[in-house]
Amino acid sequence: MPETVTVTLDNSEYLHALIAGSLRRASAREKGRKNYYGAQSADSELLDLIGSVGECVVAKHLDRFWAGAGLFRGEDVGEYQVRTTTYDSGHLVLNKNDSDDKKYILVCVNSGVGKIRGWMYARDGKQEKYWKDMSGRGGAFYVPQSDLRPISTLKSPSVDNEF
Repeated sequence: MPETVTVTLDNSEYLHALIAGSLRRASAREKGRKNYYGAQSADSELLDLIGSVGECVVAKHLDRFWAGAGLFRGEDVGEYQVRTTTYDSGHLVLNKNDSDDKKYILVCVNSGVGKIRGWMYARDGKQEKYWKDMSGRGGAFYVPQSDLRPISTLKSPSVDNEF
């Protein structure tokens, strides 16, 4: 098992994440967007909330600004993509259309406490050995936590703060 970084959101951070998830779901509903890879409506509602909590956890750990609701199909935290699950032994789930050159971070959450399990470039996770159809909706790449890079190896590009 790779290193785990545990991050606890305080009540205001947790509420911010839940509100952001709710705003995402409301926006998707208003625009008639389809649910995530065939997920049922109730699942999509939960996925937006869970995903927002995971993003907030990563932002807090990396000390990065997190806008919350964000942009549809935009970056989740800075230049990173975040995948979140409520399963402590969950996998980093990658889809065929995920950008190969982006870094994807796995977070396992439970009531505002997140365990950052590691990260991987999508191109490294899109291997036949990871392909499974766990949901009956066409399949995805399920990367086990043991194959992820430690979060301590995540290198962020330098930030230019000049105005």
